[in-house]
Amino acid sequence: MKMRGERNQENSISQVDKHGIFIFELCNLYKLLYKEPIASWRTASQILVLLSFLLLTKSILLEAAESNSSSENIGSCIESERKALLEFRKGLKDPSGWLSSWVGEDCCNWTGVSCSNTTGNVVKLDLKSYDVFSSVGLSEAVNNRSCLGDTLNPSLLNLTYLSYLDMSENNFQGIPIPEFIGSLKNLRYLDLSGASFNGKVPPSLGNLSNLEYLDLSVYLYPLRLLASDLHWLSGLSSLQYLDFSNMNLSYAATYASFPDECLLVGL
Repeated sequence: MKMRGERNQENSISQVDKHGIFIFELCNLYKLLYKEPIASWRTASQILVLLSFLLLTKSILLEAAESNSSSENIGSCIESERKALLEFRKGLKDPSGWLSSWVGEDCCNWTGVSCSNTTGNVVKLDLKSYDVFSSVGLSEAVNNRSCLGDTLNPSLLNLTYLSYLDMSENNFQGIPIPEFIGSLKNLRYLDLSGASFNGKVPPSLGNLSNLEYLDLSVYLYPLRLLASDLHWLSGLSSLQYLDFSNMNLSYAATYASFPDECLLVGL
């Protein structure tokens, strides 16, 4: 089995060989044009055909070289998205130092971050504290104030291919769910459950027409999310799972219809 470095080296050698052949043919064409007289129109036609062929070959070689070069960057971190993640981290309290791995150039290798294998774009942000502190148990993690907290920075909007966001089981100390979450229009999975959010659920979440999974369930009292209007739920046309457990719905004036296959919890 050939290693990637060996294949790249062979590709480079192949490109050099092909370019060498191209230059050799150009030299022959130069000799034909300037060293030998053109005997007939037939010879001139042959030269034009040869010249067209060589130019086409050159174009193909250049395109192949550019394609080979660009393929080297596929799957690596997008610089603008790396900066967006660093801005997002600045807004978070991280007493356990869990996000200390968020250093270096390749954000695709950072804790909780997953990227597309083909484009390198960040597609998943899984920062559920329960997964991180499962070895000591959720309750102990909360008591030790080890959860992420403070604020959610709107720099996440620069992650335009983000389809999965899980911030559950963290401690955001009663702040409301940010309005900008409703602008992450490629989201298919959103879990903010048990993260100590409080106040009114932003109707902007109804803009997430691709959303298939939504969990806003509340665990800790007296913090409690409330919804005064559920009409925005009608915008979630792809929804398959919805959990509003322990949410205050006493002020909700309207209800929405859901797809038949949608599993509803807490409604």
